[in-house]
This record gives sequence, C-alpha cells and structure tokens, in this order.
Amino acid sequence: MAVTQALLLLLGLAVAGWGIYWLRRRRKLARASGVPGTIVDVERRFTGKSNAYFPVVSFRTRDGAEVRAVAPQGKVLWSPKVGKPVTVLYDPADPARAYIDSAGLRFGPAVFVAVGLGFVILAALPLR
Repeated sequence: MAVTQALLLLLGLAVAGWGIYWLRRRRKLARASGVPGTIVDVERRFTGKSNAYFPVVSFRTRDGAEVRAVAPQGKVLWSPKVGKPVTVLYDPADPARAYIDSAGLRFGPAVFVAVGLGFVILAALPLR
C-alpha cells in the first residue's frame, strides 16, 4: 500500500470516527433534552487568529432548574442575536454542557462520516 493510500485511509477513519462519535452524542442529547431557551448574552473570545462570539443561553431543565451556559458554537463573522429564542440540547448529568440545536449540529456529524468514508474509498482505489 502506498504512503498516500495509507494516509488517506487513516484520515478517512479518523474523520468518520469523529462523525460517528458526534452522531452518537447528538442522539443521546436529543433523547435527554430539547428544551426552549433564549440567548441572553454573547461572550467574545480571542481564538488565536480572530475573535469569536459564543452565545450564552438561559433555559430551564426538565427537572425545573434554571441554567445559564455558554454554548460552544461560536461565530466568527457575526455575533449571535441576544433575545433570540432557541432550542437547547443539554447533558442531563451536566446541564452547563449545552448546545443550541442547529442544522450544523443535526447534519454536521453525518457529513463528517460521509467525507471520511469517501477518503476510505479513495484509499481503496488502485493508484496509477
């Protein structure tokens, strides 16, 4: 097996593995939560090359506890809109670990799996 094929195979397995991990995590979060919340603030952080804006969400857990958490889904080009209603997915064991339900969170992991499998298929093709 050529070095290029081996690298493609490793890259494909890593990317697909990451996608599978997040598919399972997303499914677990969706079963356990999915509550209404609101973006109440925005936290600006320097990420090494530029600023990113992370939404601070406020929501009530299914147990009735009021939680305020920083979602790890930062935006680089624009700031999330304060006051915007959102659906929050949270870890019941640690409600401060919360995510805003979005298309990226829903479909992103499947895209990673597809891209990873594409690399694995490329690695299996014979080189010319």
